[in-house]
Amino acid sequence: MMKPTYILLFLFIILLSGARSVQAQGYCANGTVYLTENHPVAYDDVVYKQAPAIDEWFFEIPENIRLRVYYPSDLPAGEQRPLVVLIHGGYFIAGSYHDFNAFAERFAQMGFVCATIDYRLCKRNDCLLANVFSPCNISWGYSFVPSSYVAVVDVNDGIRWLQQHAADYHINPEQVVVSGHSAGAFTALNVAFLDQDEIQQVLSGAGIPGHDYLSEALDPVEGIQAVVPMAGASLNPEWIDAEEINDEHISVALVHGTADGVVDYDVSAAIPCCHTYQTQVYGACAVAHRVHELGGNLLLLSGEGFGHDIGDSLLLQAIFREIPAFIVKTVICG
Repeated sequence: MMKPTYILLFLFIILLSGARSVQAQGYCANGTVYLTENHPVAYDDVVYKQAPAIDEWFFEIPENIRLRVYYPSDLPAGEQRPLVVLIHGGYFIAGSYHDFNAFAERFAQMGFVCATIDYRLCKRNDCLLANVFSPCNISWGYSFVPSSYVAVVDVNDGIRWLQQHAADYHINPEQVVVSGHSAGAFTALNVAFLDQDEIQQVLSGAGIPGHDYLSEALDPVEGIQAVVPMAGASLNPEWIDAEEINDEHISVALVHGTADGVVDYDVSAAIPCCHTYQTQVYGACAVAHRVHELGGNLLLLSGEGFGHDIGDSLLLQAIFREIPAFIVKTVICG
């Protein structure tokens, strides 16, 4: 049985079955978070960027990179809602922004604006082979880490596109929540906390002109108020700075199974099931320790005995109950 662990004071959740027309996106009253799920939803699918592929050929044929934004279609003109960004997993070699369509629609029904953002996948030779045979064959230094950098660059640009078109979709550009699963969770943490100096500690060519797909600068976005990694990890939890937690007020909600064999719940060699990589990565438990140490807003939802997949019905129930309430509590109610 799953035993969620909570590190957020005074979080009381009531899911309302009736419509709340005045404060339908969710609100706080007397220490209680109220949610509704009665909004009709529309979506738009767009190309937000063109950029060169991650490969070894340097043909500079641009890829079209897409996002899909779901939004409540019953909102009055000028009303703004928080933007929840969902980033798919897949070892940076597979997956699609469509993977989170059902999640995004569910969040939009609750009154949020929710976008699923694609990013360039690795098409280097080892990545193509790994996509067919096993992700354990990816070169960590030449493919995995560079691809993870490109993912952050692309997702930043996707969020920036949404902020620039905020009026079209009822987005509050100052209330952005970044989430994702697996490689997407890895990316969400980097979008929230990574800067150029930090990534250059492990990837010296990042953001340097003339390095093909690595040449784009990180250019972090503003307005991020919460990050929700699901079954993800950080290369270095010390990249989470006190300024980001306390001055920028970025709240952190972590979802992770304690028996995850792909991304360890605490600290382990990267992708432990592969027995291939030596680099240490830091899962939800270690990230939670860092945020707690800095005195930040924190929710740790631990799935006792659960693995890497977040699709189990019991875990999904907890995610759809706790995470929207966390967003309302920290982003909307402050």
